[in-house]
Amino acid sequence: MNTLLNSKVDSVKNRKIFDQLLEMGQLYNLTLHEALGEVCHKSSMLLEVDQVSIWMLSSDSSTLTKIASSIQMEDEVSEVHQKDYPSYFELMKEEHFWSAEQMDEHIFPISTHSNRLEFKLTDQKDFHGVLSIRYSNRREWSDDYLFVLPSIVHSIMLLVERESYKRLAMVDALTGLRNLTSFLEETTERMTKVDETMDTYFIYLKIDLFQDIQDVLGIDGADEVLKEVALRIQTLFPAPYLTARIGFDHFAVYFDTANKPQMGERYFEKADEALAKQIMVDDQEVYLTYSIGFSQFPQHGNNAKACLNAAQIALNNGRKKFSRNAQTFYQPEMYTSMSNDLHTEMNLRKGIESNEFELYYQPKVNCEDGSIAGFEALIRWNHPKLGIRGPMEFIPIAESTGLIIPIGEWVITQALKQLALWDIGHRKQYTISINISSRHFLHNDFPKYLLSQMDYYKVSPSRLVIEITESVAMMEYETVKERIHYLNELGFSVSIDDFGTGFSAFVYLQHFPIKEIKIDRQFIQEIESDEKSLSITRTIINLAEQLSLRVVSEGVETIEQWEKLKMLGCHELQGFYFSKPLNIKKIEELY
Repeated sequence: MNTLLNSKVDSVKNRKIFDQLLEMGQLYNLTLHEALGEVCHKSSMLLEVDQVSIWMLSSDSSTLTKIASSIQMEDEVSEVHQKDYPSYFELMKEEHFWSAEQMDEHIFPISTHSNRLEFKLTDQKDFHGVLSIRYSNRREWSDDYLFVLPSIVHSIMLLVERESYKRLAMVDALTGLRNLTSFLEETTERMTKVDETMDTYFIYLKIDLFQDIQDVLGIDGADEVLKEVALRIQTLFPAPYLTARIGFDHFAVYFDTANKPQMGERYFEKADEALAKQIMVDDQEVYLTYSIGFSQFPQHGNNAKACLNAAQIALNNGRKKFSRNAQTFYQPEMYTSMSNDLHTEMNLRKGIESNEFELYYQPKVNCEDGSIAGFEALIRWNHPKLGIRGPMEFIPIAESTGLIIPIGEWVITQALKQLALWDIGHRKQYTISINISSRHFLHNDFPKYLLSQMDYYKVSPSRLVIEITESVAMMEYETVKERIHYLNELGFSVSIDDFGTGFSAFVYLQHFPIKEIKIDRQFIQEIESDEKSLSITRTIINLAEQLSLRVVSEGVETIEQWEKLKMLGCHELQGFYFSKPLNIKKIEELY
């Protein structure tokens, strides 16, 4: 080898080589393939050789593949396998550079260009491939060339590393799918080629209740689930679809009809079936459901980010109605609704801080004589710009954001404060019923807050009736059962609001120590004209009597309804026939 390296290159030519080599900095504006091809081309001119080629090693170190070359040789292969040339692969491990003199036809497929010099492409840790230099005439290599050649190798490795970092920046490390940045870049490029004859779609997919799955399986198990979901998505939506993982359990798909990919309702039904198949994680069967939002370009946005956002809005809108398996196509009014919800949430937070809420009270009357038995406290929002807002305009937002907890605590405090004021004024020992949301009722701090306020205002627990809806029992049966038992032991009465409208109604009666049921207004409104409504109401009242439960009928609007309910044995009534909800000033003036 040393005999090849004993000549000198004059300093002028050497300077020219360095100057041209420095121009390789311009290569960073090209793709990796283009840049490596340019390196080969420049290097072959600088070194005055027939060919310079770059070969990269496969991830399992079993194959060398030619990825760039200054020219294509007719006799040259494009891949070399370790099983065919084991000695050559051993040579690569041991040496940093070698010449054709170290090889024969059994080591490497030597062609008519028998003169070859090769350098190992390596960084500080790993071996990546080979820089191969071929020349027709035997020549001697000077020390100056030996100084330049490692610089060329270094330049190649810089380009390879740059591409590796770029890939890491554009690919989700866990699943290998595109990340959000890469997805938006590629979809933006594809969308420039879309014309008015083509359909273009975005799919936003989210795994339902994935946080619960991670809590059960742990982080490693959840990662295995995500990798399997990503693989299934990639299999279901191969090129020309574009797929990506864009968040924790969020995935995206883009496709257009330029390449006529499979589409249609039946295809997506098959996709649902494939995604829903069980996943095995450490011998644990995992079944998933997914919620999906769809949007279309250009109908729902003028760029990739806007269309993806529209698909997400569609998904979120669907999940308001169905917590699982929601599939929703974007509609423009969804954005308006989302915007209104956001403004409501921000104003709610301000309203809590500014004490903009007020309790209105609707009388509950004795069914026998119409005397006042107590009141139901109903929250109103004194919005500084919009005026008095009813609960249906803000309670759903409060529940979804968690603001229902401070609002519910405010209601408890105000109701107990009012009972204390009535005691000071020596008014009748009325009860006040308050509505507690399922989220607040099941909150760990609910009983503690309730007791602290009762103690502060010195009000008996029997004076406060806690109303919950039937849907609460459908959430966490055992927890609800324990909570009602505990409140009952403390002296509170628990009432079931809207009784008879849900499947769990009689579960409450059988297992929970409730004290009161409120028959839903839909039965009361038709009690005069509909025999079924009358029969259902009669059955509920008779059953309550057998179980020693107090019955309140809501929505009483006529004297005929009152008479019917009195005949059936109802205990208390509530409705517009007696009074609509009123603020405390009017309540105290009237009663």
